[in-house]
Amino acid sequence: MSNNKVYNDLIDLLRNWIFGLPESKYLLPLFELRFTPEEAEFLSKIPFLPHTAEDLSDKLETPVVELTKKLDDLAQKGMIFRVEGRSAIRYSLPDSLFLFYRSIGWAGLDDEFNREISPLLNQYYIEAYAKDYLGHPTQGLRTIPINETIQDTRKVMPYEDILKVIDHVEYYTVSTCPCSHRHNTDPDIENCKYDTLKCLHFDRLGRYIVQNGLGKEITKEETLEILKKAANAGLVHGISTTKERIDTICNCCTCCCLFLESAVKMPGIIPRGHQPSNYIREIDEEKCVACGICVTFCPMKALELNDKKVIFDPERCLGCGVCVHKCPQEACYLIHRDEEQDFPKDPREQSSRFLRERGHDPLEIFKKKLLVKKNQKVRIFMGKWNELDKKLNKFLRLATFPIAVKLLKDKEELKAIKFLKKSEKKIALCQIFSYSRYYGWTIGCTMEDNLYPLANIALGFEEPYKLFLEGAFFVGRYNETKEAAKKTTATMPKIPYGKFSAIVSRALNRVEFEPDFIMIWGNSAQIMRIIQGSLWKEGGRITMSTFCDGVCADTIAKAYLTEELQIAFPCLGDRRFGMAKDTDLIASIPFGVVDSIIEGMEKTHKAGTRYPIPYELSTPEFFVKLKKQLDKVKKD
Repeated sequence: MSNNKVYNDLIDLLRNWIFGLPESKYLLPLFELRFTPEEAEFLSKIPFLPHTAEDLSDKLETPVVELTKKLDDLAQKGMIFRVEGRSAIRYSLPDSLFLFYRSIGWAGLDDEFNREISPLLNQYYIEAYAKDYLGHPTQGLRTIPINETIQDTRKVMPYEDILKVIDHVEYYTVSTCPCSHRHNTDPDIENCKYDTLKCLHFDRLGRYIVQNGLGKEITKEETLEILKKAANAGLVHGISTTKERIDTICNCCTCCCLFLESAVKMPGIIPRGHQPSNYIREIDEEKCVACGICVTFCPMKALELNDKKVIFDPERCLGCGVCVHKCPQEACYLIHRDEEQDFPKDPREQSSRFLRERGHDPLEIFKKKLLVKKNQKVRIFMGKWNELDKKLNKFLRLATFPIAVKLLKDKEELKAIKFLKKSEKKIALCQIFSYSRYYGWTIGCTMEDNLYPLANIALGFEEPYKLFLEGAFFVGRYNETKEAAKKTTATMPKIPYGKFSAIVSRALNRVEFEPDFIMIWGNSAQIMRIIQGSLWKEGGRITMSTFCDGVCADTIAKAYLTEELQIAFPCLGDRRFGMAKDTDLIASIPFGVVDSIIEGMEKTHKAGTRYPIPYELSTPEFFVKLKKQLDKVKKD
């Protein structure tokens, strides 16, 4: 494969994501300098949505350990975005802005690579990139006013209050401003005159930056001090465009900022820079002495001093508050604009807007460009199970989630389950199911996690030992004699030892794995409807056997062994620890019979057998007679 094809494949992939990559004589040289051919080829196979190394391993045909090292190495170069989530580490391909105009400069390195690539970055931006990047309604940053520049603070939303934004993040970092850095390392452009250590990033993005040596962690107090110094220097606070999950505050100068230098140096491209705030400048004419300080500091050239009077162009105003902050007479202030600005709610909505504004269908892009094959299959499963959940609730009106349950051969497989929670304490298996059916949680359990030994034996996690086989679990508790207890023990359904070592459950409508069973807790009428659905095609009767303890044996083990619908009573543990109600029964539906049962429920529903069972309206004879007597009395 030629080097040009390798680079063009990556260009095409990035071009069809949230930012364009316009053609230019500088484009291919930029890619050749930023990536080796091997890196470009590898990156062109990485999806934009986060995936674990295990997810990517199949697609890239690379062992997980080897793949993880490669991904981590590229993350340190700012070429892969790496996120340490609650349950797993995930990787994704960043957008073109991140790869070229953000991550390169954060570390502030003045080396040969930066001195070589910075002139290309500046030339490509001026000639081509800015026109696409800035030429759409939704921008990468929005202006947020400097603190205490708004006259009436009662209408200020939290996402427009920079102090509240700072209060709601947990992790603070600072990096070199990449815009200033590419100017300072370009010999053909004048250096930035401001402090370059001023780019603030928070939480997930902040942790990525620190973990990969692209910035340093700071305190909340240090963050506020940087903002204060930036405001005093006349810089503009540029913040993530979204209302939620804000991860960036830039302190932007007009000499270097991607947004503001365009407004000043390239006014034909875009007249406003950042997406404006919800505020706009107002002035008290009586206080204004036309000193011209606000004109000097206005980043957008929205103010002009003419015949000792300040002329204001509202079309260019960002609502940044710089003029207010710098005015010695306190003659100007910010007021709320007549129309509320339309900011995306969160990064997902922001990405969808970016795509639509560039002529892409977000759904098609997400489907074709973002998912590895394995996860495309997972998405199909998710859609299937979500639809199944809707049907079950239509026919049964359940009080808790139906849950999906899967048995795992190797407990290491739990690590690949998304959003997995594991209790720090030993718990009973029935508690795991209750967390899933009441709260939707993904809960995993191994023999070491499970407190109730009978469940470990029923699921095959543990080999039945002598004490168990002799009936010690039940004698004197459920059975009078040792012989009776041994009989109970012998008839308990048990999956062969060693076949499985872990189990996981989750609410059916949220599941991302193919379950072995669906378990439903319901009243007798709801379970009756499931039984009726199961008998639609073949007829006959449903039989059940139980000794009313070890519900895991009656539902999971027996369903696995027979591959048939199982009905069971909640056991003492399920009632005491799993929140099963006195009226509950449990249905365990193996994967292989799910479709047949749902079809039967649909057909019997159409035939008029429904839940809740309709009350038959009839006229009580007592009241008929009473009414006749009253009518006669009234008449007499």
